[in-house]
Amino acid sequence: MPDRAKFRSRPVLVAVLVSVLCCAGLAGFAAITVPVLEVPLIDPTNTPVINGDTSDKAWSTAKPVTLMTAHGSDFGGSGETEITVRALHDKRQIYFSFVWDDPTKSDEHIPLVKKDGIWHFAEISQDANDQNDQFDDRLAIMLAHSQATLIGGAIHLGVAQFAGVPKPISGRGFHYTSDGSLLDVWIWSGVANAVSPYLQDDFIGAPELPNAAQAKGVERYAGGIAPDTPLALSVPNFKMVQGTSGQELLQPLRLPLPAPDGAFAASLSQAAKLQGEGGDASAPQALTEDQTAPYSSVDDALIPDGTIVPSVVVNTRSFDAGNGVKGVAKWAGGRWMLEISRPLVSGVNDVSINSGTLMWLAAFDHAQTRHTYHLRPLKLELENYG
Repeated sequence: MPDRAKFRSRPVLVAVLVSVLCCAGLAGFAAITVPVLEVPLIDPTNTPVINGDTSDKAWSTAKPVTLMTAHGSDFGGSGETEITVRALHDKRQIYFSFVWDDPTKSDEHIPLVKKDGIWHFAEISQDANDQNDQFDDRLAIMLAHSQATLIGGAIHLGVAQFAGVPKPISGRGFHYTSDGSLLDVWIWSGVANAVSPYLQDDFIGAPELPNAAQAKGVERYAGGIAPDTPLALSVPNFKMVQGTSGQELLQPLRLPLPAPDGAFAASLSQAAKLQGEGGDASAPQALTEDQTAPYSSVDDALIPDGTIVPSVVVNTRSFDAGNGVKGVAKWAGGRWMLEISRPLVSGVNDVSINSGTLMWLAAFDHAQTRHTYHLRPLKLELENYG
């Protein structure tokens, strides 16, 4: 008979063993029950138009698969949403449609507002790295060829991670791989993709070392997530600077260009809106590089109090046309509809797509980090390919 006293004296060891066994069991169960997403082959002359409208005739040949994703923020207070996926391919490109419930269209991204001659975040919470209010809706798509079917072996839960890195902002953990594998991550953003046809194309690999700002907790440390290229789709339009009295102040990195007649503030009035404070409700919540110039104290002095400037600058320079992930989304009646296309074989930090490729999805409801997720991946089966 086992000595139960020994087990009682080692609660941490017992917890670790139970955790390992549970994870092994979940991974085994997931491997057996992985749902399959069939990807029919279509004629290249009959491909869907990527415009956020899934009524194209081509989609009628694609069998939908619906996943329940949970443990996110909001979604009507439930923290969960169903995501329905369909896919097609023409041996060169793959096409996806994603439809998910979201009762509110969230298209703000913590805009900057000038008050008393100083820039402030608009109604930001105390934690600038874990916003759950003025943030845009997003959808993340992760692809892998990893055999670790439990979220690609890329999620590491808990606050304690490894030496030399900050604790996770959310308190839930980091994304990274520890076996040398690479996962592909596409992120559709309600703000960035309102002005750009490209999605943010990232990858998950080994954890990176934090920079100085991340080590101090000023910037968010992201573990093993990084853009495919140094040219990110969008970047924050602000930094913290030291004021004359020694206090930290918010400063935009770029300001909108003056109007042709030199009325600087007039061009700003169309740059963004803030709910409840007027402005153009149809204006995008991001600025593009060609609409802006680097910050200048001279220009800043011309900007009156009450002016609102987006906190996101989107890169509109051409991405590699052969490797770019393109997508368009529309929201109507409490539901997002997103269409995406990408070459089956892509860049160095991308996962080539073929039969057996695994997919996970995560939805964000005006939340910075608190997304929904699911354990079991979708397994892609491409007709007459791979």
